[in-house]
Amino acid sequence: MNLLFVCRKMLRASIPWLLVLFFLTNIWRKMNHSALPFIIILVFLGVLGILDSIVNEKLNKRIVFLFYTVYLSTGFLNWCLIGNVSLGDLAKDLLLCGVLFELFVSPIHYFHGFVSFYVSVLLFIDAFLSGEVAHELLSGASGNYISVFLILSESIYYMGLCNSQRTILVWDLLPVVLCLMLSIWAVGRSGIICSTLFLFLMVFSFMKQRWNNKHLSILLCIVILLSIVYLFGDGLGILENNDYLRKLEEQGLETSRYSMWQAYWNQMVSSPSFFLFGVPFEQVPIIQMFDNNTHNSFIQLHALNGMLAFILLFYFVCYALVYYFKHGRSVLFVVLLVYVIRGMTDKFIFGEFGMPVLLYFTMFPFVYLEDSTIQIQKSYEYEYK
Repeated sequence: MNLLFVCRKMLRASIPWLLVLFFLTNIWRKMNHSALPFIIILVFLGVLGILDSIVNEKLNKRIVFLFYTVYLSTGFLNWCLIGNVSLGDLAKDLLLCGVLFELFVSPIHYFHGFVSFYVSVLLFIDAFLSGEVAHELLSGASGNYISVFLILSESIYYMGLCNSQRTILVWDLLPVVLCLMLSIWAVGRSGIICSTLFLFLMVFSFMKQRWNNKHLSILLCIVILLSIVYLFGDGLGILENNDYLRKLEEQGLETSRYSMWQAYWNQMVSSPSFFLFGVPFEQVPIIQMFDNNTHNSFIQLHALNGMLAFILLFYFVCYALVYYFKHGRSVLFVVLLVYVIRGMTDKFIFGEFGMPVLLYFTMFPFVYLEDSTIQIQKSYEYEYK
């Protein structure tokens, strides 16, 4: 009996590290390596998480169950009526639900988040130093997708930081700086914009506790000045003949995102069934050209699960953002906001590896709401020094 108890304790202690490996092996497989470690960890954590969700009585699981019941049910309807979802997709969604529960039951702490982020960064820095081309690094994805993994790793870092109730120090801003630098190397327009926004909001949140309004006004003026230089630099002769910026602008102009979003919208409003349950990908040839990738996680949610799941998630995200803002959880507010914005230009959340992290930040206020506000404050209380 004692041996069984020890084994259970060791297993429970290893779960946060398995969660870290879940995200790291996902990067590993996208860098043209074996997907087997990722699949094994996904199945193990998924099954364990589903079992934990049944036996654990400390969490307010009703909201998570509500969302996943709607999510899986609408996915099943889509499989029956539209055809964008397969039974394999439904099985993967169920396993990702288990991963989400493990994030709540066996939370990641600071050291786990630290290791997860900096190992991710080292993988990309090694590729950079080896002279690899960013747009050839990830299988089936452009260099812009590098920022998806970096923002995901940043989110895990700050998740662990807050779970550990550790004081936020100046070097905790380093992840957003590194993310911006690597996004610039990858020449990813969406990654650079979101990383810059992430950095500005984190610095503003950090300095708000230390600086007065005069200092903040100076910081804001610097940001505005840099924006003017970027927007009007060619006309002023400051950025004339800058090959990097020209390449960045050309990549943004060549994108087919707006065309596929407009094509999807036109089909969605053309039929009540498409509006309610999602548009078949074969009805939008430009999306089929990109392997059914809408390049927008929330349009992808509608395509796979329809309007009901979309509205429900929209409510949960808005509620969480308002909650974090009202209760002064500025770091959590920034992480969730940037994560959502990044999801608007790439598919990596719903039915993908990024879903557990988004739903963790979205549903945390709901999961612990029943226990009391004090418990939430205790779990996420931190101070600035």
